[in-house]
Amino acid sequence: MMPSSSISSDHSTKPAEPDNGSPEGHSQPPPPPMTGHAQYSHQQYYQQPYPPAAGYPPGHHPYPPYPPPNYGAYPNYCSAPPMAPHPHGAYYLSPAYPPPHGRPIRSPGMLLLGFIRGVLTAIMILFLISVLFSILTYIILRPQHLRFQLASFSVTDFNISGGAVKARWEARLIVENPNEKLEAYFDKVQSVLYYKELTNYLAYNMEGAVSLGTMANGTMVLRNSMASSQQRQGPVVEEMEKERKGGAVTFGLAIRMMGIMKTGTSTTMLSEHLQVSCEDIKVTFGAGAASVNGTLIAGNEPRKCSIYM
Repeated sequence: MMPSSSISSDHSTKPAEPDNGSPEGHSQPPPPPMTGHAQYSHQQYYQQPYPPAAGYPPGHHPYPPYPPPNYGAYPNYCSAPPMAPHPHGAYYLSPAYPPPHGRPIRSPGMLLLGFIRGVLTAIMILFLISVLFSILTYIILRPQHLRFQLASFSVTDFNISGGAVKARWEARLIVENPNEKLEAYFDKVQSVLYYKELTNYLAYNMEGAVSLGTMANGTMVLRNSMASSQQRQGPVVEEMEKERKGGAVTFGLAIRMMGIMKTGTSTTMLSEHLQVSCEDIKVTFGAGAASVNGTLIAGNEPRKCSIYM
């Protein structure tokens, strides 16, 4: 009876060792496979406790917990080398924007471009101001060109010999200033005498200044000598000689003038460039080839001269 009681007591106090050959003998089942999003890390998996099997007392965890993630605690553990910086990390992480309250830095090219832009803007503004001033001046003052009329024209000592033309001529013009608020002053006056066309000029001369007040008339006397003129253009001289034998020669007179139109107080001035042309001036000579003096044909004076700008 005593052996039976001791056996029973030993059986009740000492649990039976599990059979390693049967599945029921394992104290813990093998870990399930990890797939998809339900996967756990190796550390999290083994730190999760399993409930004790039915009929067995709870036991301690068969595996020690993992140490905290402090890799420096392992003496033989080689830490990973530091990662190299991204080649464009500065571009993505810290873009080179100017400080919000700082002055932007400009390159020399930008400064030059800004200077040129400012100069062009100033030129355009000055041009617009001058155009506006001219328009207002023309509206207020209403400037008009001078008017020219050929009153008389005479030729003396006219002679054609040896392909050269020699003569003295004199022209008298009436000049009228029709402006009520502007005075005329021309300090550069040049006269040119030609035969039929301006390219066949015979003589030219610089004349004196011309000055006219408002609503005034004046007289211009132009004199020149052809004694020093040696025009040896065969066809032109021959044609003039034929006309001379017929009793009349056609001349032309051109006047170039440069000056200003100004108000009485000289506060407003307008530059003026005029070219006056008196064409088809027919001069008649006396009967016979020996006559050397000629005058403007009667009935052709005074005649209006054209004005070109």
